[in-house]
Amino acid sequence: MTACLKRLSKMLSVFVSYQGMQIIDDPAVLTYMEIPLGEPAWVRQVILSCDEIPVMFAESVMTEALYQANRDWLDALGEKPIGEHLFQNPVLVRSPITITQLVPTSRYHRLIPSSAGVSLIPLWARRSQLRDDKINLGLFEVFLPGFLERIIARDS
Repeated sequence: MTACLKRLSKMLSVFVSYQGMQIIDDPAVLTYMEIPLGEPAWVRQVILSCDEIPVMFAESVMTEALYQANRDWLDALGEKPIGEHLFQNPVLVRSPITITQLVPTSRYHRLIPSSAGVSLIPLWARRSQLRDDKINLGLFEVFLPGFLERIIARDS
């Protein structure tokens, strides 16, 4: 998705709204990532913007043990998209992508900063896992209204 967003804009920016360890209480995320209830996980939440227009909210999740094994490059990400690092790995395998429509009461609506203007509208999201011999990362991506606007503008 990072490469696609770069093609849609002159400048892709990343705003990190959260990065660190937390206890996840969403049963769907826990089950999908096989994280036991109450166990801390590493979470990174970002807003990606094309030319200062928010287009995507992304959440990356992994177990604490895998974070500890990968912490050097994860902690060094700063304002860079995680995909730039991950997709340089030729042995990385992506699970099938699942897509869903989120209702306005979804967990992701609460996580997305109000400045993105999505509080009362349904949104589309996708999820997948990225794996190799050292990593199993859950990637949850929510398409914000600006994403569709960028696609329409590109095709005009």
